[in-house]
Amino acid sequence: MVGRGYWSQAELARHGFKHSAATVESMEAQLILVLSGAYIGYLPEHYAQAWADKGDLRVLLPATFGYQAPFSMIVRRGRSREPLIQTFRDLLKAQLNQAA
Repeated sequence: MVGRGYWSQAELARHGFKHSAATVESMEAQLILVLSGAYIGYLPEHYAQAWADKGDLRVLLPATFGYQAPFSMIVRRGRSREPLIQTFRDLLKAQLNQAA
């Protein structure tokens, strides 16, 4: 199992693992280890999809091991009405609605 540097032992246990055989700080490093065939690990669907489509990666028991990691958009107080921020927020909403 490839763990992330910010995961605690409790987080690993929550996913059903006692320890990680390797620890990485980025998705790219995790992908390299998983593609080596020597490790399994969690990768976001949108990130791993191209490799899954080619057959290089396989989803294992998504109902058991899958999980959701919500994202939030945060802006500095008083800037939420700026056109650039409103446009970015609208694009994010559209993308999320399209994915749902």
